Amino acid sequence: MAPKYTILKVLIHNSSKGHNSKQGFTLLELIAGLVMMVIVSSLALNAFVNASTSFNKDKRNIESNQNLTAVLEIIGNDIRQSGEQINDPQFPVIKIEPAATGDMSGSSKITIRRALTSPLTLCEDIAPTFAATKITVTDDTKTSFANCLPGTPVTVGAIVRPAPLKEARDKRCQLDDPNGDYSSPTTTDFCLTTKPTLPDPDLEQVLAAVSDQAGNMRTFKYVDDGGTTTPSKYQIDITGLSPDPTTTYITGKPIYLIEERVYTLASDGSFKLNIDNKGAATLIKGIAQFKVSARVYGDKTTKNPDAIDPASTIVGTTNVLPLSRRCVSTIPYYICQFNNATVDDWKTLQGVKVELDAKYDSTGRASESSTNPGDIAQVAKDKEKLKAIAEYFPRNVLSK
Repeated sequence: MAPKYTILKVLIHNSSKGHNSKQGFTLLELIAGLVMMVIVSSLALNAFVNASTSFNKDKRNIESNQNLTAVLEIIGNDIRQSGEQINDPQFPVIKIEPAATGDMSGSSKITIRRALTSPLTLCEDIAPTFAATKITVTDDTKTSFANCLPGTPVTVGAIVRPAPLKEARDKRCQLDDPNGDYSSPTTTDFCLTTKPTLPDPDLEQVLAAVSDQAGNMRTFKYVDDGGTTTPSKYQIDITGLSPDPTTTYITGKPIYLIEERVYTLASDGSFKLNIDNKGAATLIKGIAQFKVSARVYGDKTTKNPDAIDPASTIVGTTNVLPLSRRCVSTIPYYICQFNNATVDDWKTLQGVKVELDAKYDSTGRASESSTNPGDIAQVAKDKEKLKAIAEYFPRNVLSK
């Protein structure tokens, strides 16, 4: 058994023998090595932390910018489509105004409208006191108004309607069943009868507006077909007619079935969209400012807005916008209110600029501007503020 321990004994012996020799490390050398190792490890860890922080910052920056850009594109698509099938230049297709009470102070509110179908025709006068629940849209006794004549009838089942009313009715019905074939007399018409999956009929409603073609309108919900009082007089059922105590809407004016989209910024930084006044939905949070401005010229013929004297205070002169309407006094062709206090011709629009400022920068710090212009720290923060800006052209300004 003794040979088994020979190697171990030799190792122990050599170790003990060299204990006081210069072989191995001194305590000072071990400490110095440990210090160097700590320094190198700290540098490596610091580099890793910096790289990780930079990566996460860039990632948050990219994600935030993508979210801002996505929201801008939603607004942009609505602006591009504004005014579809509306040839009335005084109709408030786009309305830009200051934020309402309760929304983010200093921000904008924009309302965008487009028609869903060809217009119907108002075939009875609507006085300021009008409170009926039916509006006449076809009446062959109004011979001086060609659009009030029934025109070519369309038969659905046992019901005959003029073509414009049939188009409007189908758009309303599609809210109930987008895939329904409302042109076929053999198809069950869920727009008139109870749908098996729904407890009540006629749940569909469409927002509509009658225009006086001078900048005024009264909105209401078109909820059903009101039938006829004579074989050639047709009405629609309405509800929620908005008031107008001063204007009488006369026979022959257009009735538009519209989609209305309102963008606002709540005081808590939630950017909201409200469609047809059905309740606002949040698109994105953490927004500090929402600014909208309309780019317009003094008239439709101006091709070089920079030629306008930026210091001019002349009101009513061709190609000149008054200082009171400009967003910035030295920039003569952007205004921050459009179709708000003044009736504007929406077909003079050359573009709508939208600006979104994030409430936080890419590091997660609050980035609202300071009220003190000498606040150097805040100025530095504002330079890191995430911002998205785009300008969109309402293509229907070119329609005739």
